[in-house]
Amino acid sequence: MKDFSTLIGGIAGDGINEAGMTVSRLLSRLGYQIYMYYDYPSLIRGGHNFSLIRACRQNVAVHTDAIDVLIALNQDTVEKHKHRLKESSFVVYDADKVKLESPPERGCGLAVTSMLKEAGAPAIMKNSCILGGYCKAVGIDWPVLEDVLRKHMQKKLELNLLVARQGYEQAEQFCRIDALLPGSSESLLPPVGQRSLLTGNQAISLGLIQAGLGA
Repeated sequence: MKDFSTLIGGIAGDGINEAGMTVSRLLSRLGYQIYMYYDYPSLIRGGHNFSLIRACRQNVAVHTDAIDVLIALNQDTVEKHKHRLKESSFVVYDADKVKLESPPERGCGLAVTSMLKEAGAPAIMKNSCILGGYCKAVGIDWPVLEDVLRKHMQKKLELNLLVARQGYEQAEQFCRIDALLPGSSESLLPPVGQRSLLTGNQAISLGLIQAGLGA
């Protein structure tokens, strides 16, 4: 895999930005360069939010309109972004909230809402659940997701891991994103441990500090 794009969408308040960052961290952990675009309306709750993450073997500074995987937490996400899908693309979705018109072999439906109810988990944890399914669908091994969640999840870690594991086990694999070997000739990037995944705001702030800007 040289170039792979994922879009995750839902409503404002669903934690779509953080879910996009989790996808970015997962793909970065495999050795890829990441570009993430986050789109959101000027609403605290409601409206449509989405994150578009592009992973490449080499440096990347822009997203693409076409995507390989669509992660849909609601029907609106499918309707707004189905034009981005290619013939080889597939959809990972909450089967309790979303209905697909496409053939079932191109979709991976997970009973996200039902799983959360059974686990006694709040609705915000739908991201952890569906990202578990996403990892299984693209061939990312469970220990990679568990490690990323343990490192970056601050609240109710064990419950998040529980619903993520349930999503992982309920999904099926469609493809496999192979990890790039450190120092491999197939990538111009430095080893994973020598790279940082930063937002634009963080990069600007670090640049100002390095340039000598004081408080």
